[in-house]
Order: sequence, then structure tokens, then C-alpha cells
Amino acid sequence: MNIIANSSLASKTAESDGLSCARIRFRGRGTEENPLLLSLILRHADFADESPFQKRYNETEKCSEALDQTLFDVFSQTSSMPLSANHLKSVLEIANSAADDTGTYYSAAVSHKVGKRLITAAIGHVKVWLYRQSKFRTLLDPTIMRIPNVPVESSLLNGSLGLGFDAEKIQVSEILLESTEFAIFAVQGELSSSTTDESLSDLENIRSANELIELVIPLFENEPGLVLVLTAD
Repeated sequence: MNIIANSSLASKTAESDGLSCARIRFRGRGTEENPLLLSLILRHADFADESPFQKRYNETEKCSEALDQTLFDVFSQTSSMPLSANHLKSVLEIANSAADDTGTYYSAAVSHKVGKRLITAAIGHVKVWLYRQSKFRTLLDPTIMRIPNVPVESSLLNGSLGLGFDAEKIQVSEILLESTEFAIFAVQGELSSSTTDESLSDLENIRSANELIELVIPLFENEPGLVLVLTAD
């Protein structure tokens, strides 16, 4: 897996299968003085797409750039007031034009963190959890249709960036992230139902996002296309 990390954020993307591509971008550190702007996107495998991998990669890169720049532009235009969930929804709506031009499907999320306050908007196969009091609580559910007895990564999208975009399918959450808590973002991933309370309690005193991601990844029932851990500090 490919790794991106700083003191409060760590992410890993699965090795490319030649069909899907994932990108993560962030600016800032999440403090009051230097707010965090985070965007992530994954282009889904489409077996009907016979374009070369480099073309898919370049298109995903352009979509990632559009998402990142749109988030920054909206943040800059509203710098006199806090960003809201509606602002983040508008980022996905505006950036969708770049994804739509490629004629395929993406899952995407954008987040803004300033101090304890974390706001996220997402569409597609994105799920977000909050680790609080030694338990994981779901913040955002993916816009997918699960197929019985089929791995979660093979679920059908019923909302996405690009093809299948529907602004009504955008999911949003807003929380205050305390010092002992962290958030997990996953694309095409689901935490295992067999995870024990004991194993979760082991995470409570760890503050490093880089350490946490190594402990969190084995808790998934499959290898996510992308997973990210965001801590309070």
C-alpha cells in the first residue's frame, strides 16, 4: 500500500490493480490557525473501460486536482465565516463536472477540520467512523447497494461522482473530535463485525495517526481501496 502521513493524518491506498486509481490531497494541520482541507477520490474499476491505465490515472489526477482546488476556493471565499456542511456539499457539486467529463464513476469525500470541529461530505463507496469511548460509531454510510454473500468491494453504487451523480445522495457529518478520539475514512472497506471490545480499547491511548493506521487496517474484513486515519491533534 502507498502511504501518506503527518502527525495527525495517515492514509494508505491499495496497490493499483490496473483498473482503479485513488488520490488523497490535504492542506493545513487542522488547528485554529492552520485549518485542514482534505480531499480524497477513488476511480472505480469499470471492466467496460478499455482505456490505457495511464489515461485513467491522468484523469483521476485531474479530478483530484479539481476537488482540491474547489475546496480551497470555497474555503477562501468564506474565510470570514466557518465552513458549513452545505459548503462542502457545494464543493462536490462543483467538482463533479471534472469527473463527469471522464465518463466514469468515482467515490469522493471532502473534509474541513479546525480545532475540534470536523465536517465531512461524501458520495459513493465512502464510509466514515468515529472512535469514541473504545467503540466505533458510524458517521457516514456509503451510497451503495450491498449484494448478499458478495464482498463489500463488489457492492453496486447508487450514488457517485461523475456518472450516476445525484446531489441528493451526498452524505454529511459534523462532529467535535476530542483528544482521545479519531476518525477513520475508508473507500470500499468495512470494519469486521468480529472486532472485539478488548482490541478496540488498545487504541485509546495512541495519539499517532501513523501508529493507529497500522493497528486499524487489520480490523477490516477486506483490504480497502483507500483508508485514512485522522486524529484530534
